[in-house]
Amino acid sequence: MASSVASRIKAALAVLVKGDNKSKELSVKSGVLYDIYGREILDGSDYFHPNQVKGIPVFDTDSVLEQHRGYVKEIERICGVGDHRKTNDGKELRKELFEMVVRRFIEYVHLLPASESHHHSVPGGMLIHALETSSWSLRSAKNVRPATSGRLDVDKMLEPSYRYAAWVGGLMHDIGKLTSDMNVFAVSTYDKETKTNKKVSDIIPHWHPEKESLITWAKRYDIATYSVSFKGDRIHNQHNSVTSSLMSPILGDGVALDRLLTSLLTFTMS
Repeated sequence: MASSVASRIKAALAVLVKGDNKSKELSVKSGVLYDIYGREILDGSDYFHPNQVKGIPVFDTDSVLEQHRGYVKEIERICGVGDHRKTNDGKELRKELFEMVVRRFIEYVHLLPASESHHHSVPGGMLIHALETSSWSLRSAKNVRPATSGRLDVDKMLEPSYRYAAWVGGLMHDIGKLTSDMNVFAVSTYDKETKTNKKVSDIIPHWHPEKESLITWAKRYDIATYSVSFKGDRIHNQHNSVTSSLMSPILGDGVALDRLLTSLLTFTMS
């Protein structure tokens, strides 16, 4: 009697195991993958060839800035502009010179890589590289001086503009790659009715930095995620010759641009 019961239990367990294995086989075939512990790996297909391009989400500017707030705080700490100083219209000068410029910079570079397979080739690499380089440039400008004007008082008055120019140069030194080295294209769009992402089905133009920021482009076409490919015919260091084309929209038309364009020497010597 006991052996009969045991054999029945054993047979029942065998059926259950067989059924479970069959269920897993069907799951694998339908795209669900498991690790050696039987756990479902939701993004498992990402590790198999061919890789699926999911794209980079179009995070809003505030979210990207907050993830890099530490860099901005360090720049503000060493910039030499006190938080008590104001613009003519009552805004905080330091914020307008640095944080607002970084905000506009983010609207263009967003989470793009700085290179294809060289330095900072990961999503967000260009922004991190730019913030690190601009901070280093600002520090260096405190210790390295340009050629003297021959007048100590004028040299002293020009120092803030010189230091700011060094910071802007560090921040912007690779931004020409957006036009010379990369193609940025939509991967998915946002469906406002279902509030979900869907693969791009219509023809959406690649992003043109000369026309608008990446954020503006994404909003224009309801883009939810994007990706980047590097041009096969790009010329090494060509980006250096087109950097100036994007300076105006990033610096804006306020105090940041004025700080670079206004020459105290002109007023002093006239």
